Amino acid sequence: MFGIDLSSGAKQLIAEVEEAFGKPVLEREVTTWEPSHYGESSVAEDGTPTVTINSATGKTEATVVHELFHLKLRVEGFPILAYQFPPGQNTQANREFMSWVGAHLRDPIQHSIFYPLMRDIGVDPDAELKTELDQALARNEFLNLNSATKDTALALYYLKAALQLNDDEMLRGIVRWYKKKGWRDSLTLGKKLSQIVLNAEPQTPDEEIRVFVRCMNLLLRGLAKFEVVEWRNQVMGTFSQRAVLIRVLPP
Repeated sequence: MFGIDLSSGAKQLIAEVEEAFGKPVLEREVTTWEPSHYGESSVAEDGTPTVTINSATGKTEATVVHELFHLKLRVEGFPILAYQFPPGQNTQANREFMSWVGAHLRDPIQHSIFYPLMRDIGVDPDAELKTELDQALARNEFLNLNSATKDTALALYYLKAALQLNDDEMLRGIVRWYKKKGWRDSLTLGKKLSQIVLNAEPQTPDEEIRVFVRCMNLLLRGLAKFEVVEWRNQVMGTFSQRAVLIRVLPP
């Protein structure tokens, strides 16, 4: 894919994904993303599985395999998310905030499920995150933190490191850095979030969503509460996509 000479394990993964969808994986490249945005996976309305990569930084076996595993989870019933807001709260700002929080919380949870499988086929999933964290440590700051969401973002950065890194020494260094910077509240919250995931070890769609909702209720306590309303099936060509509706309640 994308002109990359893939390993046998990666080729087998492609075959599994394409057989499950009944269609070849569509390959797309973009040139407008930020360097840290390596790739995405999606399913078109007609059920075509799609992998999109950043031409500048995402043309690697690790990025391709990463996105293929996200597609594999969707085949296995891991749902897309939708939110139901209270009357008068379904604003663009609230939708964007929930999309941001949901993505940055959910990705590490899903990565904890398939990163061991990436390592099993000889693909290192950690390289990009290690580079990102090394650069942050060298600068002594994370870039583009918004003052309104800084504490939440810092907790999510720690969660990402705790669930994805296969490097205990680097994680200890991040803990020391957070303490030195005075980010103790975010560190404590990040540790609590990671412990929820590590204790639960979600492996099924239902387990993953239960863990996600628990983490959301901890992460945004005092701002909102969350509960699952219903699961749905969304037909996309010959593919049946599961979806889950999560209700946003007042705190």
